[in-house]
Amino acid sequence: MAFASGKNTKVFFNEFNFTPYFDNVSVPMNVDTAETSTFGNDSKKFVAGLKDATLSAEGFFDGDADAVDEELSAALAVADKLWSVYQNGDAAGSFGYAMKAIETAPSVVSTIDNACRVSVAAQSDGTAAERVVSLHAHGAQVNSNWTGSTINNGAASAAGGSAYLHVTAATGTIEVSIRHSSDNFVADDTELVAFTNVTGPAAERKTFSGTVKQYVRGVATIAGGETITFQLGLYRA
Repeated sequence: MAFASGKNTKVFFNEFNFTPYFDNVSVPMNVDTAETSTFGNDSKKFVAGLKDATLSAEGFFDGDADAVDEELSAALAVADKLWSVYQNGDAAGSFGYAMKAIETAPSVVSTIDNACRVSVAAQSDGTAAERVVSLHAHGAQVNSNWTGSTINNGAASAAGGSAYLHVTAATGTIEVSIRHSSDNFVADDTELVAFTNVTGPAAERKTFSGTVKQYVRGVATIAGGETITFQLGLYRA
C-alpha cells in the first residue's frame, strides 16, 4: 500500500505545465445506468451505459502572456484540449488520469484580503477519463537520442489504447514514439505509436488498436543542437 500527498500532483494542459498555478484539482468519473427491471424482480436491475468524466481545477491568477488566465480564456468552448493529471508526480511508472475535453467554465475571483484566484471546469469529449502511466516525467532531453525506462505491465493487453504527449518547449525537428515488446526489448522491439514530428510547443493524443505488448517505453530522436521538454503518458484500454 502506498498513499500519496496532494503536494506532488502534476497538471498538464495542452502544451503547458500548469502545475505551478493550481492548488486543487479533481477528476470525477461516472457511468450512465439504464433500468432493466421486470416483473418478478425483487430489486431493481440496471445495465451500464456511457462513461463520462469532468475536470475541475482551482489556483492562482497570472495575467502574463501564455500564463494560466490567457490560456484558459482562449480555450473556452474549444474542443479537443488535452489534460493530464498525475496525483503522485509524473515520474516514469507513475499513474494519473488524462482526457480530451471541452473547457466549460473558466472563472477569475478577486477579494480584498486574498490573492486573486482562477478556476476552470472541463467536460470530457469522447474519451471519458483514461488511466495513464507516465513514460517520461516533464523535463528536457538535449542533444542526443532518448530511450525511456521500460514499464512492465505484467501481461499484454488486447484492446488498444491511447497516448498523450505534452511538449512545453522544443527546438529542431524531433520524433517521439512509443515502442512495445514481448521480451523486454531483447529481440522484440516494435513501434506502437508515433506522434507528429515536434518543432515547438505542442500537444497530441494518438489512439491505437489491438494488442499492446507487456513492456513499453518511450523513444525520441534528438540530434545535436536540438532539445525537447515534454511529458508522455500511455493508456491501455
